Amino acid sequence: MTVYDALIGSLNELSEKFGYSLKTYNLLGLMLMNQGETEKACKIFQSALDENQVFSLEEGDPMLHASNHDLGSIIYNYIKSNAILNMHGSMVQESYIEGGLKQTFLRTDELSIKLFTILSKMQSPLAKDFFSDRQQSEALFDQAIKQTQ
Repeated sequence: MTVYDALIGSLNELSEKFGYSLKTYNLLGLMLMNQGETEKACKIFQSALDENQVFSLEEGDPMLHASNHDLGSIIYNYIKSNAILNMHGSMVQESYIEGGLKQTFLRTDELSIKLFTILSKMQSPLAKDFFSDRQQSEALFDQAIKQTQ
């Protein structure tokens, strides 16, 4: 048994006694991501959002307040795990060879768009950080590719 397995077991045990929160869902998902269990992490993040009916929240709902760091973090991590799980297809297309990474996946994936929309409604700084990080990674990736050619 690994440390992660023990932590996941303990979190599940506590959550069964006291209920799951966004924070426990987020911790479980992050531990699964660290273990390379990205598909399971996505399911955990999706369960958290479904349980809290996040996709049906209206603008102005207190849960969508920028100070709700638990919700912002779980959405941010869900975007990352969803991209890890599904973005590989956009990296092998002919358009990648011609135009670079350009993260077309994040701009066209329906789930990513929904999640970014929620972060925007929240006015979460994580949305801005994500785009800034994405731009920096695109530039570094494209520079690395040019050096290998």
